Amino acid sequence: MPPKAKNFVSDIKPWKTEWRVHVKAVHSWKQQSKFGGESLEMILADETGAKIHASCKHGFLAKVQRDLPINEWRVIDTFNVSPARGHYRTTAHTYRIAITKDTSIASSDVKIETPFLSLAPFTSINNGDLDPDFLIDVFGQVVDIGDMLTVQVSGEERQKCEFYLRDTSGHTIQCCLWGRFAEQFQESCQEADKQIILCLIRFAKITSYRGELQVTNSFDASDVKINPSIPESDEYMKLLSQDDMSLTTTGLEVTKKKLRRKREVWLTYPVKTVAEMIHATEIEKCRITATIYGNDTDWAWFYFGCCQCTKKVTRIRREIVLANSTKPLWRCDTCHENVSNVEPKFKLNLLVKDDNNNTKMLLLDSEAQKVVGCLAKQLWDGSYNEMEDPELLPVEIAGAVGKTFHFGVQIKKDNVSYGADTYKISKVWTLEELAKIEAEAAEADACETEEQESDEPVITMSSTKSSDKVSTQSEISSKDTSYGLSTPSSKRKEEIDALPDLNSTTKKQCTKLIKLEKDNLK
Repeated sequence: MPPKAKNFVSDIKPWKTEWRVHVKAVHSWKQQSKFGGESLEMILADETGAKIHASCKHGFLAKVQRDLPINEWRVIDTFNVSPARGHYRTTAHTYRIAITKDTSIASSDVKIETPFLSLAPFTSINNGDLDPDFLIDVFGQVVDIGDMLTVQVSGEERQKCEFYLRDTSGHTIQCCLWGRFAEQFQESCQEADKQIILCLIRFAKITSYRGELQVTNSFDASDVKINPSIPESDEYMKLLSQDDMSLTTTGLEVTKKKLRRKREVWLTYPVKTVAEMIHATEIEKCRITATIYGNDTDWAWFYFGCCQCTKKVTRIRREIVLANSTKPLWRCDTCHENVSNVEPKFKLNLLVKDDNNNTKMLLLDSEAQKVVGCLAKQLWDGSYNEMEDPELLPVEIAGAVGKTFHFGVQIKKDNVSYGADTYKISKVWTLEELAKIEAEAAEADACETEEQESDEPVITMSSTKSSDKVSTQSEISSKDTSYGLSTPSSKRKEEIDALPDLNSTTKKQCTKLIKLEKDNLK
């Protein structure tokens, strides 16, 4: 029997199943469905760059993960083809494929290293020219990072981080990452410190809020990479090294109302003493200023979290002792699988006091980093065994004793109704940061008053070159919806449903209180 003819992704149609394509999996993720259970979703690309969505059910998941690794070329033979429908489609292909028990996967002689990006122009995004039912790729320089927020969405806490990306022409788009993407993005930006940060978001969705557009991750279908190794990164860095004015402030037309920094939500919560907080009779949020005077060493100072989703994992105990070179296995209930790639996360139980009283406070990873000044994995000795002596704390943790911070505290039902004596911290400021924030809030109030008296909503900034000609202006469309640079702020928590909070830490902006409204999680 002669070998089957080679097909391209664009040839695939539902009239038969015996297609034979040479493809590379450029991205994959697991998806949980109420009706279909767990499945593996993939984006496959052929040598022409055409992409198609593929999936396999739980029964074939292990085999497909083994035989179809990311960024490796394979020949896929025989599969079902069905229409691609619904919102947020990963590719523009009319159809999608399903891997079945009859599907064969073999090695391919095609060797192409390109990631097959389909980068969307920032101007097309801002102008609304793109169909929001299709996911897109975006790439640019991170020029403004907002606070990490923790918001209530359908009764669950979700983290989000907002920022701007700028392309080589000076155009910007507003982005928002949710969940593990937000955490990974914020951590990567912290590790990069003040270096140039380039960000690639693959398979992102365009969403709208109050008529404004924003790019955000599409649940787990998206992929976020910081400073990726792609030709676009090299080209961007070349322009930066040439000190190209189009990448700085030349020709920026800034809408004053849109780029205004929103007031720090935690500043709206009352300031209490420790004694007032302890005797609170209602579930609420408040702020206190307190000094750390010790650590509650009844508890370990860290826990192990999954590197994929950052959630706590449980070690799987084995009867057979493994070799020292073999990493232990853990169960991640969030990812619904056994994992070996874990890392320590802070879980500090601090003893704090003010002039009136003392209490205990729990700081998890992001908030604890602000107090300790580094990541938990930087203090880890590399051992996966349980602590033998909790009194032996790292110098950096012990060094926090005696320092004073301003804390955003959650007074929960356990504290009010059941007498729990430990309070969870959701926000941490140094006293210097608090003074700066309060000064900015006062300035924001002044700006708000000034705006109400002015009929000029737009401020135009331009620069002239040596010929005294004004350079071309490009509009920054600040989008408001749903992981020059600035230092990321720590996480902020507010009990609102997925409401965007536009932040700018690069320039002093006017701030206007905005009526909070519900918005569906994007």
